[in-house]
Amino acid sequence: MIKAQNKKFWFVLTLIPVFLLLVSHFVFVKWLYMRPCTECVYIRFGFCLLAVALIFTGFACTYKVGRLAGFVAVFLSCGYGIYHSWILLSTETIGSCAINNPPFSLFGLERVFPTLFKPTGECGFTAPIVPFDANLGSLQSWFIQLYSEADGWYLIPSIKFGTMAECTFIAFVAMMIVALIAEGKEIREAFKPKEK
Repeated sequence: MIKAQNKKFWFVLTLIPVFLLLVSHFVFVKWLYMRPCTECVYIRFGFCLLAVALIFTGFACTYKVGRLAGFVAVFLSCGYGIYHSWILLSTETIGSCAINNPPFSLFGLERVFPTLFKPTGECGFTAPIVPFDANLGSLQSWFIQLYSEADGWYLIPSIKFGTMAECTFIAFVAMMIVALIAEGKEIREAFKPKEK
């Protein structure tokens, strides 16, 4: 049973957006040479917001007001991520992106952490772009060839199932559902009419 007052629960839950953020940056961008677009960067920022909201909830979960504030922060972070995942999902079919509509600004994070928050690709294009002088390992070459042949990133490339936008959309929705389950009792009690 999920308990909203359990600090460990919220801190363990924090590992999910942190893991997804690190995989997107170090595996897909740095190792497999996929370039993040504007919406990809917004989704990354959504994972950062979600991680911060979950950490806050972990620290504040022993207090009813803290749990409620944390739940709202988690819910809004997930909503932000769902919104940008949905936009990316629509641009995957259209093939257009806001990268050509400057100025892009993410509270200055794109200048402080450019490798993490600066868009360098086009929305809807998720295939690897390998530099000519890159020295690839055998596993790295296999993945790059896999995604190049599939013409982009898919959870299961062989059948082109699960684009990045679909997977991030599902991840944010799942996190929202878990938060709703954890806080469900508190929310029901808050809106339950008081007995006279």
